[in-house]
Amino acid sequence: GNLCFAAMATRIPPRAVPARVREPIGSVYFASAASRVDPAALPIVAAAAGRVARADRVVLTAYTDPYGTQDENRRLAERRAESVTAVLADRGVDRAQVVVLSRPQCCARQPLPERDAAPYRRVDIEILTHRLVRSEASRDDSQQHS
Repeated sequence: GNLCFAAMATRIPPRAVPARVREPIGSVYFASAASRVDPAALPIVAAAAGRVARADRVVLTAYTDPYGTQDENRRLAERRAESVTAVLADRGVDRAQVVVLSRPQCCARQPLPERDAAPYRRVDIEILTHRLVRSEASRDDSQQHS
């Protein structure tokens, strides 16, 4: 009895440390120059709204295609993010939980044919959570003492 207890006492439990975790939910795509959320994208936004806890944030990263001026695309990216924010708010997410990152004209090396530019016209949705996770050091320690 006592011998078993002594062996258990020497194990070092894994240490939990706080960490920010970004979890991709999906993307909402838009027609050229449009900022209205298509009804077909509502399930993606609803999935994000359903996963937001009080301490979490929703990160929206808004993109545009390479067409138009930098200023036009910045405003368009902001309108797209606002449209997604409005749908989230309609589903109970506090607007204060939404963080918007705007990436107008992002990621295109050169102008693309219209059909190839569609993937750039989107808002990516991620959930940012603060969780306790096992630290690498504690994993190594606990494996050495197992």
